Amino acid sequence: SKNFDETTKNQQIQKEDFEFLKDEYLKIIDFNKEMKKPLNLADFKLEFSEIGEKFNQALSSLEKKKRKASIEEMENISEKIENLAYSIQQMLDSNEKKQASEDLENLKQILDNLVYLSVFQEELHDNLKVLQSNDPLIKSIKINQSKIIDQTIVVKDSLYSLAERNPQISSVVNKEILNIQMNSDQALEMLESGRNYNVLINQRKAMTSFNNLALFISEVIKKAEEDMANSMPGDQECDKPGGKRKKQSMDMLKQSQEAMKQQMQKMIEQMKSGNMEGMNRQLGQTLAQQEIMQQLIREMMGSSEVG
Repeated sequence: SKNFDETTKNQQIQKEDFEFLKDEYLKIIDFNKEMKKPLNLADFKLEFSEIGEKFNQALSSLEKKKRKASIEEMENISEKIENLAYSIQQMLDSNEKKQASEDLENLKQILDNLVYLSVFQEELHDNLKVLQSNDPLIKSIKINQSKIIDQTIVVKDSLYSLAERNPQISSVVNKEILNIQMNSDQALEMLESGRNYNVLINQRKAMTSFNNLALFISEVIKKAEEDMANSMPGDQECDKPGGKRKKQSMDMLKQSQEAMKQQMQKMIEQMKSGNMEGMNRQLGQTLAQQEIMQQLIREMMGSSEVG
């Protein structure tokens, strides 16, 4: 009887843990809808409802002292929760691939723009090289040098929003963009004061940075394409459920709930990274959103101490 009481108590705790995870999941779903770039998330209402029903059946079997039936039902619940965690993982993989694919398209566009700006800068440099400082054609070079500065800002904004999601590219991006902006600005200043020799030096430095950045971005694109080609569906940490039935049913249940919690934390991280660029533009709204996401993670981390 004591054994049954203990099992019933544990089962009740697991049911409460599950209800908590369900509530958190639905909070994430609601919160996602308010995002500037919502993820494509399913609510899994049917699955949650079925698992809740199974918990009730298992507890009912325990109350009636039907040990064998309750163990089978607990194993069945573990399997259903594992399946649900796996479905969430598949959904996250799909969102991640979509984001990676969008990033790749953006990088290709940025690369085209960098190559164009580099060629444009080279043309200005070569045209200026043969002009005297009082030549009337210098006016058009000033206008075009100014255009390069404006167009670089557009490329910089696109690159920075990508670098926020992909920190591995940010240091190179920052360094080269800074060089481009500094040298383009100085080239324009020197043009205004008729110091053509200095202008040519600054233009060459800007061209070098445009080329460095283009080379770096083309390498990033190549690697991203290889990664996408090699990526296998699903994640190593979250194997397809089934085939691991030797553990105690209660341990299995705890493990499956833990797997689901991890997927939910990944969901929140994905929501954060997918909305980074919009967030920087609306800081007030952002900080509130970031805080809600942190709160959701804290709640989930806290719940892992239960049971």
